[in-house]
Amino acid sequence: MAQNALAERQWSVGQLTQMYVSSVLGAGILVVPGISVQEAGWAAPLVWVVLAGICVCIAQMFARISMEFPRVSGITDVIGSGMGSANAAIAQGLLLVVYAVGNPAMAIATAHYLEALTDRLPPVPVTAMALMLLSLALAGLSDRAIARIQDVSIKIALVALGVSIVLAVPGMDLANLGRQGSTSVAGVLTAAGVAFYAYLGWENVSLLGGSVRDPRHTFPRAIRRAVPLVALTYLAATVAYAALPPGGPTALVPALTAGLPAPLRLVLLASSAVAIIAATNAWVLGATRLYVHAVRGRTSESRAKIVLACAYAGTLALFGAGIVTHSDLLAWTSALFMSVYALCSAALARLQRRWSVQAVVVLLSSLVILGSRGIAGLLFVCVLVVVVLATGKVRK
Repeated sequence: MAQNALAERQWSVGQLTQMYVSSVLGAGILVVPGISVQEAGWAAPLVWVVLAGICVCIAQMFARISMEFPRVSGITDVIGSGMGSANAAIAQGLLLVVYAVGNPAMAIATAHYLEALTDRLPPVPVTAMALMLLSLALAGLSDRAIARIQDVSIKIALVALGVSIVLAVPGMDLANLGRQGSTSVAGVLTAAGVAFYAYLGWENVSLLGGSVRDPRHTFPRAIRRAVPLVALTYLAATVAYAALPPGGPTALVPALTAGLPAPLRLVLLASSAVAIIAATNAWVLGATRLYVHAVRGRTSESRAKIVLACAYAGTLALFGAGIVTHSDLLAWTSALFMSVYALCSAALARLQRRWSVQAVVVLLSSLVILGSRGIAGLLFVCVLVVVVLATGKVRK
């Protein structure tokens, strides 16, 4: 029994770093830098720099949670310990919903991106559902096999992105930084909200806490490696996009490769698509672990996957019918995740009996970005403030 338990705890520092990078980069690196530039203009790189600082705090917070509660239920456990079982149940419910909404949103982005490769694909909702089913199947592989897939895929994707940027340099001009988008307070806030979606994923890896070798050692080291790589990649991609002539595609690699010969462009597009598919796999793996934990003792992993598949199909059906848009799904994914972030920061502060810099930054940034989401976001802010204030003093 002990030997089996040890075998399950096989995620090393390098493997966990790869999972972090693929979870956080993923779809974001392909679609978000262009959107941020079009919304915030020359201020877009500054937005990414500020968010990188917030990202460090978020990553450290979830690493701390994974060290203190090294199991799949770590996020809800820390909220339960610091703020009570009712808030833990709310957080788990939010996570269950957010994965049912956020995973299909990523698959929709993948389907749109694949359309740049060929026009022979089925409708976007059908392609997205096929990707969801593929990721559910891959989630049944061993941790070792999944780690290997993430390792190979993220390396292919980063190489393809790097080559695309280098080949696009002759067509770049730093003077273009001020020619795309119009910098305004509203534009900067919109860009920040969209860019924040690109930085989601740190909490996803925390769901693997029960399968990580020596969590107190592995999580901090993986974070120290992953955060600079993710932040610098996003910043480089944003500056590269902003330096391109205005009026090109929003998606990063199609914009970078627009002037290349068709065969080379096709290879780079196909290779970069690996990143978004790998990220989808990482998110679905986290969702599977969470759903299996939520129904523990009442059903099997295969049945939990059936529940997830039905949830994905329902979300994609709403999208296909035009009831919700892709932007709606992205916005609500960010809002739900930020609500969990805010609860986690408050719970950690109460467990530690003090407000650390990380907890304050995460809580305030979550509330600010939520508040910029309009009436729905402001309602979330009000509810979260009431919950935090209503849970009383820090627990001993």
